[in-house]
Amino acid sequence: QAQAEREKQAQAEREKQAQAEREKQAQAEREKQAQAEREKQAQMPPPLLAKEPPSQVQQFQQAVNAMNRPTSKKRLLPILAGIAVVAIVALLLVKHQLQHSPAPVTSTNGMPVSATYDKDWALVPGGQFAFGEAGTVASLSPFLIQRHEVTNGEYAAFVKKCPVGSSCGPARLPPYFSDADYMGSHQQHPVVYVTQSDAQAYARYIGGRLPTSKEWEMAARYPDKRLYPWGDDEDHSRANIIGETSHQPIVDRYPFGIPTWAIADPMYERDSSSLGILGLAGNVAEWTSSPNEKVAGSFFVAGGSWDSWQFHDAKVYARVYASASLTSSSIGFRCVKEKK
Repeated sequence: QAQAEREKQAQAEREKQAQAEREKQAQAEREKQAQAEREKQAQMPPPLLAKEPPSQVQQFQQAVNAMNRPTSKKRLLPILAGIAVVAIVALLLVKHQLQHSPAPVTSTNGMPVSATYDKDWALVPGGQFAFGEAGTVASLSPFLIQRHEVTNGEYAAFVKKCPVGSSCGPARLPPYFSDADYMGSHQQHPVVYVTQSDAQAYARYIGGRLPTSKEWEMAARYPDKRLYPWGDDEDHSRANIIGETSHQPIVDRYPFGIPTWAIADPMYERDSSSLGILGLAGNVAEWTSSPNEKVAGSFFVAGGSWDSWQFHDAKVYARVYASASLTSSSIGFRCVKEKK
């Protein structure tokens, strides 16, 4: 039994040594494979590193280099063609805007820069416009029109140069011209009690003429089909039209019964057209050079006046007619000139 035990122990020892030998051989095999892998990696090229994005200075330099790089004809021709197309389109757009854009307007009395001639005259561009209540298309050449109605002071200067009865002067004077106090305080109010022929005499004196009915309306209506010089809203505060209800009490408070606004009065500036022409809707109605073919010796009078009983008279196409010899406290005038 002792012998058998010894042999059993010896056998266990041999198996232990054999196991240790196998592990040693396995470790040696692993080291051999690891060495082979290292040698393989050593023979491979190094991996590529990601480039950092260029700085703004580098980007600018690259752009400059690209611009300085010579361009072949094949590349240059398409570029030049594209530039030409863009330039042509831009020119066509500018031309379209110039033809269809309304006149620009400044903040002073709504007066457009492009339509301003000077402080006393406005340029009406001319062209086609809607005439009358029916909006009939009419066409006019450009002309100049006075920005405000002719004043007492301006008419007095005319009479001083061209007295009553002279070859260039009026046939008569307004009745209040003999009142020095009234004239002294009403120099900037529109002149009234002037016949159509006397208004023409003044217009000739300054190198102008009375407007036709169409010219007057285009000046008031430009650049669209508006109902009033300022637009389509029926704003009674913008025109000197007293109306029927308060008519007589107001008239009685004024010397000679003429409740007009002076051209320097801030209220007068509210009655302004898109071209900066003032007092077209109210204050005084205005003589035109257009005769009423149905009534001999009569001419059309345009615009409303302080004496209008209805605000309808403020509409740009509102007209009445009067005998050329009529004088009235509510009829004045303004002049036009040809555009040179």
